[in-house]
Amino acid sequence: MFYYLLYGKKFISDIPLFNIPQSETPFSDPEVSIHSGIFETENITSNKLGVQIGKDCSMVLFKFGAIRVISGKEIVYTIKENYTSEQITPFIAGWGLALLLTQMGHSAFHCSALVRNDQCFFVSGVSGAGKSTTSLELLKHGCRYLSDDIAIVNSCDDMMVPPSFPIQKLCPDVTLELNASCLFEINNTRGKYSYLNTSDYCDSPEKLTTIFKLMTDDIPKVKIEEVTGLNKYLRVMECLFLEFPYALSSFPEEERFRCLKIAGNVRFYTIIRPKNQDTLQEISNVILKILDE
Repeated sequence: MFYYLLYGKKFISDIPLFNIPQSETPFSDPEVSIHSGIFETENITSNKLGVQIGKDCSMVLFKFGAIRVISGKEIVYTIKENYTSEQITPFIAGWGLALLLTQMGHSAFHCSALVRNDQCFFVSGVSGAGKSTTSLELLKHGCRYLSDDIAIVNSCDDMMVPPSFPIQKLCPDVTLELNASCLFEINNTRGKYSYLNTSDYCDSPEKLTTIFKLMTDDIPKVKIEEVTGLNKYLRVMECLFLEFPYALSSFPEEERFRCLKIAGNVRFYTIIRPKNQDTLQEISNVILKILDE
């Protein structure tokens, strides 16, 4: 068995979660179990990712198999013939964790959670917006990171963001200057890498104060705008890891309430960068200036 401390929770798993560091000592009282199992599902042979969300039971279907998340306590997986556990673990560490943590009563965000001056801030955005490159650049300027790809906020506990695990999920173009021995190719269709980075990792919770959402557009120069009022609430919901499946059905009432509380306690900025222009340094400087104000 494999033991992990993730987001402050004790996990026990019957498969290794790629290069996520394991706990130094086994747990006698794990809070979450990750294990294989057999369960009924429709469209298990489908090659398209599908997500079914329920309050106590959710499911993710994909071409490798399926994951079932139960009551914030179990992640059960099944693997199709001719596929391996290495191909399913990125989905367990992504969709599986997001669904599980949401069932526990947290809001799971698709972002990098970084720390500066003892305050946590999120760098969010759709794929290709520049989250990975911006986060790496900010680490060079003294920031640390609590989480990458998925971060959670405990809105009932003074907006605290717990550390996840010391792994960054990176695109290939930003890995060229990194230590190759710390890189692990994630075996799925997106060509991502996980990067073991313990030197910049923050292992204690910090309070969320600011969210930055990166975007791209056909504009001549970088545009920064602080979002307020109802628009801030809507922007916060857009940053959720489960925003896409929620949008296809409906946002749960409890998730709306959590997002409303978060929006009332953080600053929110959109940063729109021109397409096909190198504005990394400018964007990093803008973020640092806002945080240092």
